[in-house]
Amino acid sequence: MRLLVFAVVLYTAVAAPVLAGTVITSEMSAPNVAGNSVVYYIEPDRVRMEYPGHVVIFRADQDTEYALAPAEKKFRRMTPEAMKQSAAAAAKMFELLRSMSPEQRAQFERIMTPERLAQAEKMMAGQAPKSELHKTGSTASFGKWTCELVEAVRNGQRHSSLCVAHISDLGLTEEDLGGLRRAATKEGLRAMEKVVGYAAYPVYREILAVEMQTTVEMQTTVKTVEKKPLAAGLFEVPADYREEPMPAPR
Repeated sequence: MRLLVFAVVLYTAVAAPVLAGTVITSEMSAPNVAGNSVVYYIEPDRVRMEYPGHVVIFRADQDTEYALAPAEKKFRRMTPEAMKQSAAAAAKMFELLRSMSPEQRAQFERIMTPERLAQAEKMMAGQAPKSELHKTGSTASFGKWTCELVEAVRNGQRHSSLCVAHISDLGLTEEDLGGLRRAATKEGLRAMEKVVGYAAYPVYREILAVEMQTTVEMQTTVKTVEKKPLAAGLFEVPADYREEPMPAPR
């Protein structure tokens, strides 16, 4: 009997599929940035996003996002409630901008570029600038990817460009990107997919400098896409990190 039970357990362990995560590694080029890699580790309900100088961990099972600063060994915890408080703080800032005296406004204008001042004026009017995505009707190739070009326009000006490929071209399914779709980036993915009409992923992205709409400030290109088991510790805040509270609304 014991041998039978052992055989069943052993067969189950061997036959059970190993759930692999998804690892997307991109190369980034930007002025004054230490490091040139961006790595996403993705599972169905959690994501780790590594950028030069900082890390973001999203845990759908905790409904929480963690922003880590490895060099300082500290982190911030972003819960839905904290995000609401952050939005409330931004609303108060808008009210403060609206209530500025002429003297304060003049001082404010002196330290702002015309472009950023225009954005601030829209904020004071309760019209924070929004981006709209538009297909260009063109395709391009970046690395080994052939993709469709999409432009992001804000206030009538292009501020970034994407080149998107069908996720199947990357060897992925919607389930493989599950954690990313559940993270804070989901709205951007949904908006992009709504424009192109299929499940897509940006294999190339460029962001233009705010002051000079023709100058590229940052470029990111997907280099590799892998499926492999991921260590659980990737999605945990290290024990020696100190929690830094979110700034209190004023």
